[in-house]
Amino acid sequence: MNSRPKLGFILAIFFLVVLQYAPPISQYRHKYGNTFLQHFDSIHSIIFTTLSAAVNPWKSALAAQRENEILELQNRALSSQLASYQSATFSATMKKDNQTFGFAYIPHRSLLFAGSNEGIRQDMSVLSQGAFIGIISSVRSEISDVVLLADGDMQIALQYPRIQKSAILRKEGSRYIARFFSKIDVTAGDFLMTLGDGEKIPPGVPVGTIISDETAPADPYSVVSVRLLSVGQDSQFVNLRSIR
Repeated sequence: MNSRPKLGFILAIFFLVVLQYAPPISQYRHKYGNTFLQHFDSIHSIIFTTLSAAVNPWKSALAAQRENEILELQNRALSSQLASYQSATFSATMKKDNQTFGFAYIPHRSLLFAGSNEGIRQDMSVLSQGAFIGIISSVRSEISDVVLLADGDMQIALQYPRIQKSAILRKEGSRYIARFFSKIDVTAGDFLMTLGDGEKIPPGVPVGTIISDETAPADPYSVVSVRLLSVGQDSQFVNLRSIR
C-alpha cells in the first residue's frame, strides 16, 4: 500500500470525526441567517455521505485482511500440531509383532501417522492400551485415516465371555448401548470383547465394561449400557491388529 492511499484514508477519517463531533449547527443560528444555515446543512450532509462511501470499502478491506490473517495463523497452528505428532512417530516404541504408531485426534478426523510405506492396510483394527477403538478407513503412503467407535460412525459385534453371549454395540446419543439377542442376567463391571467378523475385526479384543442393565420389561432381549475402555480421542500412540 503506497503513501497516497494511506494519506487519503487518514484525511477521510479526520473529516468524519470532525463532522461527527462538531457542535450542533443550531448553536450558530443567532449569528447567521436560516438560509445560510440550510445551505451549510446540505453541504455538511453531502460531505459526510461522500466520505462515508469512501471509507466503507477501506473498512471492509481491512476486516477481510484481518480475517485472512487469523485463518492463516490457525492453519499454521494446525500444521505445527500435525508436525509435532509426526515427529513423535519416530520415537515410538518398536516391539516384536506389535508395532506402535503415532496417532492424533483432530475434531472430525482421526489420523494414524503411518501408511502403506509401513505396511498399513485398510480395515486393520486400531487398539489403544490393548482396547479396540476403531478401524483403518483409508491409507496413503505416509498417513492413514481411522474411524473411531467413539465417534458413533460404526457398530461392532461383542462377546460376553462370562456367559458366552453375543450383542451388537453402537453409540446412541451420548451413551454406548449393547443389545443382546436374548434375555440374560448381566453383572455390572463384567468385560465385553470383540466377537470378530471374519473380515475386519479380530475376536477377543477388549472393548468395554458393563455399566448397568437397561432392559425394559417389554423388551424381548437384554440391553446394557457400556463404558469403553478407551475412546481413543486422547491417545498419542496406538497398535494395529489384523486377521489377515
